[in-house]
Amino acid sequence: MLDKVKEKAKILVVEDSSTQAVLLRRMLEGHKYDVITADNGLNGCTKVKEHMPSLIISDVNMPVMNGYEMCETIKQTEELKHIPIILLTGLCNPEDIIYGLACGADNFIIKPYTEESLLSRIDYLLATSRIRKSDGGGVGIELRVGAKTYMINSEKRQILNLLVSAYEKTIEQNRQLKEKEQELTVLNADLERRISEETLKGLEKEQLLIQQSKMAEVGSMINAIAHQWRQPLNVISLMAQEIEESYKFGDLNKDYLMEAKDTILTHVDFMTKTVDDFCRYLRPSKEKIIFDIKKSIEEVVLMFSPYFQKSGISLNFDFIDENVSARGYPNEFKQVILNLINNARDAILLKCRETGQPAEGRIDIGIAMKNKTIKIRVSDNGGGIPSDIIGRIFEPYFTTKESHKGTGIGLYMSKTIIEKNMGWKLNVANVEGGAEFVIEI
Repeated sequence: MLDKVKEKAKILVVEDSSTQAVLLRRMLEGHKYDVITADNGLNGCTKVKEHMPSLIISDVNMPVMNGYEMCETIKQTEELKHIPIILLTGLCNPEDIIYGLACGADNFIIKPYTEESLLSRIDYLLATSRIRKSDGGGVGIELRVGAKTYMINSEKRQILNLLVSAYEKTIEQNRQLKEKEQELTVLNADLERRISEETLKGLEKEQLLIQQSKMAEVGSMINAIAHQWRQPLNVISLMAQEIEESYKFGDLNKDYLMEAKDTILTHVDFMTKTVDDFCRYLRPSKEKIIFDIKKSIEEVVLMFSPYFQKSGISLNFDFIDENVSARGYPNEFKQVILNLINNARDAILLKCRETGQPAEGRIDIGIAMKNKTIKIRVSDNGGGIPSDIIGRIFEPYFTTKESHKGTGIGLYMSKTIIEKNMGWKLNVANVEGGAEFVIEI
C-alpha cells in the first residue's frame, strides 16, 4: 500500500544548491517518488501552483525568497495550505522553532540528516495527510522571544511535530558529545605517548604540554557535563511524552503549550551553555587581556562542583568584596585553577583510601589583596605533601600518583603558565591538615 502511495506522490524540492538538489532528487526517485525541483522560494511558489505536489521539502537559506517566506506564502493560500512542508535547517537556536511554527511549517529535518530519517518523516506526513486536512484551525498563540513577537496559528499536530524535532536535536547533540569524549580519550593517549618520547624543547614543546595538560582534565569535564545534562534530558523526555499524551486526550491547550515551550527552551539553553563553557575552556587564549579573577574562578567551580560533590568534597569561596582584575591569559588561568583543585581532590581521596574513612573533603579558594598585591589561595584537608618531595612537585613528569592517574605535568605546566607566561608567582606549603597553593599577582 505504501509503495502505491509513493508512485502517486509528487514531491517538490526547493534547494538553491544544484548539487544538493540533484542528490535529493536521486534519493527520492530511487524510492519511487515523482520529483520536481525549484532553486528558490519564489520559483517554488510558482511550481506549487502548477504541479500541486503531495509534499514540499525546502532549504531555509536561499536567495530571492527564503524557505520561511515561501512556507508562510503557501500556508496563507487556501487551496495550497494543506500541503505538508518540511524545512531543512540547522535548528541553531530556539527562535528557529518559533519562526517555523509562525510560518506554518509541518516539520523540521535537522542538517546533517540520514536518508532513513528523511524518508521516515516523508512517509509519516504523507500517511497522515487526510488527518491533517480534517484538523481544526490553528491554536492562536502570541509568543515573545527576545525582542520579537510571533503569532502562532499552527495546528496542534504541527506544533507537536516541531517540538519533537527540537527534542530529537537535543538527543543528537548528546550522542555527539559522547563521540567527542571517545575522540578526546584517544587524543589524550596519543599526546601522552608523544610527550614521553621527546624531551622538552622550546616554545612549541611547551605549548603542546599545555594543551596535553588541558586534555588530561577533559575526563573530569565530561563527567561534569554528563552529570549536569542528565536532569534536563529527563525533563525534556517526559515533557515530549506528556505533549503526545495530552494531544491524544484532547488536553493540548494554549496554557499547556506555553508551559511546555518555556520548560523545554529553558533546559535546552542550560545544556547549550554547558557545552559553550566546555568549548571556551578548551580554546587557548591568544593574547593577554585584563580579565576578572573572581569570575574566572567561579566559572571553573560552577562547571565542576557537581563532579566534586559526587566525591564527597565541597568547594568553598572566601573572596574580598571589590572587583579583582589582572592582565593575563584567562583560559590558561582557568586551567591552572582546575589543575590545583583536581590535585587537591586526588590528595583527599588518597587520604580516604589510606585511612579507610569516608570522604569529608574540603577545598577552600580565597582571594585577598594587600598593598596592591593579589593573593589567590587554594587549600585542602588532604593531609599535606611529604617534606621529602614537596620541593620536587613542580618538576616535569614528577608524580606520586599511579601511572594511569597522572602524567606528572599538571603542576609543572601550572608553574610555567603562572610564572613564565603570566609573570606571576606560584608557591606551595603545608598548612594544618593539608596543603596550600598560593598564586601571587
